[in-house]
Amino acid sequence: MTKIKRALANLMIREEGAVFTEYGLLLLLVVIAIAVGGVTLGDNITTFLNNVGGFFTGATIPAAP
Repeated sequence: MTKIKRALANLMIREEGAVFTEYGLLLLLVVIAIAVGGVTLGDNITTFLNNVGGFFTGATIPAAP
């Protein structure tokens, strides 16, 4: 039983687990920011391309000489 207590105490003292958790949370925040930015930019790009397509709908291509 003392080995288990010693191992648990060692885990509580070591900071490696805390650092790993902090990096994991930071990575999660970055992924969420990229996802939100992608959705926002995707909608804006779609709107822009639809506007450009609407502008060129009435255009005619001149005949080659």
